[in-house]
Amino acid sequence: MKSFKEFCSEALKSSVVQAAARQRYVRQGIQKQVGNTNPRPRISQPRAITGFQTARGSKYTYNQKPGSLPQTQRTAPNDPYHPTASGVKQKSDYTIFTTPKDSMTMRQRFVSGPKETTFKGLPMQKKPELGKAPVEYWKKYAEKGGREAIHPGSRITDIQTATPGSGLGLFGAQRKELKQRISSGLKNPKGIPTLKQQIKSARGGSSTLSNVGRGVEASPSGLKFTPGTGGNYGASGIGLAN
Repeated sequence: MKSFKEFCSEALKSSVVQAAARQRYVRQGIQKQVGNTNPRPRISQPRAITGFQTARGSKYTYNQKPGSLPQTQRTAPNDPYHPTASGVKQKSDYTIFTTPKDSMTMRQRFVSGPKETTFKGLPMQKKPELGKAPVEYWKKYAEKGGREAIHPGSRITDIQTATPGSGLGLFGAQRKELKQRISSGLKNPKGIPTLKQQIKSARGGSSTLSNVGRGVEASPSGLKFTPGTGGNYGASGIGLAN
């Protein structure tokens, strides 16, 4: 026959086991509702610079060439004050970046000569940076009759970057708008499946998310991306700027 002490000890053990089990199920239920409260830290991958935009609305592709100066290719906007025609221009032989003031000095030196002094003694760098200005160089520029030429651009206002492997280059303003859209979309449970599909398509390079800056409207099924409506930036803004 069990003693009173043994009886109490067994009862206590049973209560402790049941309480632990209850606590475990409660914890699992909470985690299902709010997710893992201690997730593994995400390792952010460095983004590669793929282009940039300047104050006058020109957009440039950017190609960093290992061991040499980078190349760029400009798409000029339809600007009545711009000295050249709009559209895609010839890819530069190389491009450097400097201050807007020094880019004008380079232009003046190139025009007045001797051309060997164009870049001499002035600050230069290989990567685009906000506030800096691009200066493109060609040994033979078709638009100038095959002559040697340079083009100092206006100051850089936005940088286009892409996460390695994503195949989707976005400007800083586009990334900001995209985050706002996702945040807004997550508030509407019915729109979440649509949002997930759009993000999935974006990773494959075929998403309507490429229309960031071109307009977004709410619809009963969630977010609806509508090209050509201007979005937050207007028809000549980030999404449609030349």
